[in-house]
Amino acid sequence: MLMKETTMTASLGVSSPPRTSRARRRMMSGTQILAILAMLISLLSGAFPTLVPVVAAAPGPSAAAVTFDVNDTNDVVDAAPGNGTCATGTNTCTLRAAIQEANALAVASPNETFTINLASGATYVLTLVNLPHTPEDLSALGDLDIKANVTINGNGATVDGNSSALRASDKDDQQDRVFHVFSYSGSDVEPAVPAVVEFNNLTVTNGYAFRGGCNECNGYVYGADGGGILNSDFRGEYHEDAPLRAVATTSSLTLRNVTVTKNATGSGNNNGVGGGIFNSVNRTLNVIDCTIRSNGLITDEGYYPYGTILGGGIVNNGLLMISGMTTFQDNGAGSGGALYNFGSALIDGATFRGNSALGEGAGGAIANFGALTLKNSKVIGNSAAVGGGLFSGLDYYYRPNFAGAAAIHTISTTIENTEIANNTALVFGGGVANVGYYFGAEAKASESVAVTLEMRGGSLVNNTTSGFPYGPGGGGSGGALANIYGTVSLTGVNIAANSAGAYGAGDFRFGAGGGIFNLGAMTIDQSAITGNFVSGAGPGGAIANGYAYRYFFIGLPGVRSGDVQAADIDTMLTVTNTTISGNNAPNGSGAVYNVDNSVATLTNVTVAGNQNGLLNDPTVSDVPTMFAQESTLTVQNSIVANNAEYNCSGTIVNGGYNIDSAATCAFATGNNSLSNTDPKLGPLAVNAPGTTQTYALLAGSPAIDRIPAGGAGCPATDQRGVTRPQGPGCDVGAYESEIGSFNVTLSTSGPGTLNVTPGTYNYPAGSTQSFTATPNASNVAFIGWTVDGTFVGFGNPLDLPVTKNRTAVATFAAIPTFCDVTPNTPGAVAINQLAARGVIFGSDNPNGPGKCFLPSDTLYRIHVAGMVARAFGWDQEDHGNNFTDKGSVDNDLWRNAGTLTFYNVALGYRDGSYDPTGPVLHAQAVSFVTRAMIRKGYWELQEDNAAYYTAVPTASGHRQDAVTYHFYAGNILGTNAPTDSWGGPTGYDQPSTRTYFAQVLWQAYSSYFSTNHIP
Repeated sequence: MLMKETTMTASLGVSSPPRTSRARRRMMSGTQILAILAMLISLLSGAFPTLVPVVAAAPGPSAAAVTFDVNDTNDVVDAAPGNGTCATGTNTCTLRAAIQEANALAVASPNETFTINLASGATYVLTLVNLPHTPEDLSALGDLDIKANVTINGNGATVDGNSSALRASDKDDQQDRVFHVFSYSGSDVEPAVPAVVEFNNLTVTNGYAFRGGCNECNGYVYGADGGGILNSDFRGEYHEDAPLRAVATTSSLTLRNVTVTKNATGSGNNNGVGGGIFNSVNRTLNVIDCTIRSNGLITDEGYYPYGTILGGGIVNNGLLMISGMTTFQDNGAGSGGALYNFGSALIDGATFRGNSALGEGAGGAIANFGALTLKNSKVIGNSAAVGGGLFSGLDYYYRPNFAGAAAIHTISTTIENTEIANNTALVFGGGVANVGYYFGAEAKASESVAVTLEMRGGSLVNNTTSGFPYGPGGGGSGGALANIYGTVSLTGVNIAANSAGAYGAGDFRFGAGGGIFNLGAMTIDQSAITGNFVSGAGPGGAIANGYAYRYFFIGLPGVRSGDVQAADIDTMLTVTNTTISGNNAPNGSGAVYNVDNSVATLTNVTVAGNQNGLLNDPTVSDVPTMFAQESTLTVQNSIVANNAEYNCSGTIVNGGYNIDSAATCAFATGNNSLSNTDPKLGPLAVNAPGTTQTYALLAGSPAIDRIPAGGAGCPATDQRGVTRPQGPGCDVGAYESEIGSFNVTLSTSGPGTLNVTPGTYNYPAGSTQSFTATPNASNVAFIGWTVDGTFVGFGNPLDLPVTKNRTAVATFAAIPTFCDVTPNTPGAVAINQLAARGVIFGSDNPNGPGKCFLPSDTLYRIHVAGMVARAFGWDQEDHGNNFTDKGSVDNDLWRNAGTLTFYNVALGYRDGSYDPTGPVLHAQAVSFVTRAMIRKGYWELQEDNAAYYTAVPTASGHRQDAVTYHFYAGNILGTNAPTDSWGGPTGYDQPSTRTYFAQVLWQAYSSYFSTNHIP
């Protein structure tokens, strides 16, 4: 009798995360980090002017444009500047001649606009050197001096300052920058009308603003600034005996699609600033869709010993506006590898990549000493000693020249929706350093300096402080961000996978604060701090707040005395609506480390899944502070749960309405708190509508509605921005369960796991949650998902819309072993997948143990009935069977044949027979599968096409089925395209093997169910 075999059953497999025992923490004695900070932020001592307000450039009255078409790439002067014709002695128009002509004409016609068109793709090398260096501002020698409303349309041309050739010939002192942009007038008379200058589609390269041993040349410090472009009214930018003249306050320079590359400053015994561009006080610089690359570099071997000290790419003392797709890459300087800002800078949409502040410098990408706004940008892969990505604050030598007895200077940085990633610092702030302390400059008690940094949205990810490599070495602190005597506010920031490193073998080799190191005032709101760590024995995987030896350097020569600044600022940390998870610090507090007179307050914070949780260290510095007390760490409305070694260590102040999953926080039941209580947290995920990771509260969580709606310090929203309260009370922790949220119940069947522990989870209504299924072994198949009782497919992961209370089951099954199927057997994937799903069983092996599939055997029609019925869920249906030739066929298979007839999949023959032992032809195999897919509603019958499968008779009906199969599942096995005739020895009318049908069935099945179809 033709029989089927019993299906294999699989055991259930559910895993849960292991718990580790509590371990004792190790206390750390201190660090030399702060003692050596004075050696790390090494910047230039210079006479920068006091920052004054600047306004955008406004052109004068309109006038007809004068156009010069440059037709000579040589560097030759104009024969008669001012005669209205760009002409050299040989009657050609060079770039230098065109600029000279524009300058001369502008004296009499200051509102005239002069357009200079360069030849497409041409290169203009400046060969008229200025030697000996003199204050030459007429564009006759050296750089190109612009003193008019000039627009240069480069058309892809390059202007080359020729520094590489001169340097190769040991003629350093003959080098000069490329462009010097003035206001109007060729004399020292103050110009009445500002200049509006624009460069379009141009490359500026190989400029070198040479600064030799001549510190005073005719009263001017000469040639020090702007290796590529100097935007300033001064011959050498600085006058030795007088401040800058406040002239042409609205003059502007616009660079559009300009590349500024391989320019530098300095030399001799002096350093220069602004390797690529220097923008002077009271000047506006617009940078749009530009590339600022490899400036500050002198040779391929590295940076010149006395080269660009500030701003390898740009130094800004005025108003800088950067927009479009502007890129700063591979620039370098002593500080501010890409940008050194002492004015006002607004940056929107720029990328800073691979820039560096050399040696002991600050700000690998940006060093800010003025007002900076950085929006929608990327700061990636930069490096410095302090502030690998960005430094904001007070420098080593220089402090502003304040006027008056009570002057106030503000250094401010605003960062919005910006990615700061993969940056490296030696000591402080792998991503960002905010420093409000003078090192090396004598301070005045009458001066007040506010150093503030605000970051909204965006991320600090995978930044590192590697440690200080000099002397006995020292640890790095603040992998993502270091705040030293400044004020920082973080809102909606993702702080993840940052690290603080150890270096050397001394007692102070360990860093602190894998994520954040704070020695000032800091607020953190609606943020996630996850996966940060400290290498070695340092504390504070997520946050180190305060440090016992932070005042170790007080009293060093030139450093502010303790009673002026150090004692005025105590470390204060406020964290609200924030998730702290997955952080690691071997010496204590994977989450928050609080020490030395520091005050930390956590409100509606979820601290879960860290190596260890909160540590409050009573150690007190010897230096007096405002808070004459031990450190205080207050926790309110917060969850501290499931941290591996301990939830809390030291004295934690219970602010009320807290939940401790153990008893180490000593909350007990005091002040409406709970100890030894499971808060029932969901998986760490980005739960809608949030943009940072949170722990959702599961159904029945004691955190839900626990806090009275009024009077208990409940914030207005949760971490995701969801309004609090959503119920009669506010929820404990960073997550507020929403009204209208739904439960999703997850489970597994068979030997496999989910990315979350099976259980019931509460998710916001309308959100989409993602779940991933993983088989436990290579001989296990993931069968698919059943959602709300309906099989939806085996797409992995499952993206489940939370539109109601739902169930989702991930099913796994062992793959049966056949004696004649190996991984190299044709169709093995299809055979194994269908066998695991109980669609095909195989046959008894008469010559040995186990079962065999017999892949090359001819397929019988009755076996097709069984396989199709099982594949499409009709196996248990009974619609009767009126065929007359049952013979010895198994009853179940005969029932399946009747079911296929009921569904018009297999109709039998006109004589009333089914022919159960008849062979199935290739075309019939395709038709059976196609008709089943259509009957289930997975496919729709497509129109016949006479150009397809021409060997198949139209009257058979099989061709239309074949056309439909190809439309949904692709090429039919044995064909390369639907235009194949499908005839011959492997054609449509040849008998199907068992393997052939398995492949045809699996191809169709997986074409539909590889995508989940969720009701």
